[in-house]
Amino acid sequence: MCLSYAELGERAGRVAAYLVGCGVGRGDRVAVVMERSADLLVALLGVWWAGAAYVPVDPGYPADRVAFLLADSDPVAVLCERRTRGVVPDGVALKTVVLDDAEVMSAIDRCPVAGVAVGADDVAYVMYTSGSTGVPKGVAVPHGCVAGLVGDAGWSVGSGDAVLMHAPYAFDVSLFEVWVPLVVGARVVVAGSGVVDAGRVRAAVAEGVTSVHVTAGLFRVLAEESPECFAGLREVLTGGDVVPAGAVARVREACPQLTVRHLYGPTELTLCATWHVLPAGVPGRSVLPIGRPLANRQVYVLDAFLRPVGPESWARCTRRAQVSPRGICGGRGSRPSGSWRVRSVRVAAGCTGRVMWPAGRPRASCCSWGVRMSR
Repeated sequence: MCLSYAELGERAGRVAAYLVGCGVGRGDRVAVVMERSADLLVALLGVWWAGAAYVPVDPGYPADRVAFLLADSDPVAVLCERRTRGVVPDGVALKTVVLDDAEVMSAIDRCPVAGVAVGADDVAYVMYTSGSTGVPKGVAVPHGCVAGLVGDAGWSVGSGDAVLMHAPYAFDVSLFEVWVPLVVGARVVVAGSGVVDAGRVRAAVAEGVTSVHVTAGLFRVLAEESPECFAGLREVLTGGDVVPAGAVARVREACPQLTVRHLYGPTELTLCATWHVLPAGVPGRSVLPIGRPLANRQVYVLDAFLRPVGPESWARCTRRAQVSPRGICGGRGSRPSGSWRVRSVRVAAGCTGRVMWPAGRPRASCCSWGVRMSR
């Protein structure tokens, strides 16, 4: 299926009007249980235009995780398809909208194109952590953070580009794959089901894709087995874990015209807080840096007493990086009956009392270059 921007807007506007008619309002949450497709983009945009926040629920999740997300996020409705209807647990007391049901499709077609105004502080989505260290936690990200991310002038995506959407939309890298290209008039090429491998990267390039994001783990595998698979791309993005400089060197040797962009930052910071761009022809380093902050963010390196550490100490740095502010999520934790607590810290000494988010503990060699110290 191919959708023009006009068709995407019209279909999303009708879905928004239908949801409003079902009782969905500004500030509500709507769970989305769908496979990756153009219809998914229509659904996500429709939820936003209804004034609500979407809660992505991957239909491939185990049944107990699906049940937990639907209970914990407290959505007012669930959007699904006939092929994913069985993922929604029986007995869920929620309005379930099967978007490709004949009656629902007919009702949506009769709706006018509508949209509800939202503000920068309204929640755009609630995305859950893996729960590998305990119970999964919902990260509530407002529209202002999404706009700050996708509107950053540092992205190398223009109206003539095409970005491959292949990551599960329940992961924040989907922000890059979907919204970054859409805000500049580029194409989103939706990959079919399954994991992307070297062959599918080549096939995507043949379809005109110019930019692909792969996880650090997949990047390492492709760099080892098929570094030439990225040939024809203008840029490959990676991050989320340690990216060996050797893997980057192998890919750049096989694809000398390729730009590599390394992203760094947790989900709570709306995909990434810093990036390091390696343009074609620029020599690499022995260790891949975490880079510099995005235009609307600041990164501080602090000691154990939350005091700024000067550049002369970065090479010995084993302390935490802190990020401030635009990009910090609106809260963590999901039930509306409780408070959405922001696990930030207020640093007084040398940072003018800014509220910041603990961005992790980078390796010393990573934070010894490229982190901007703001005083």
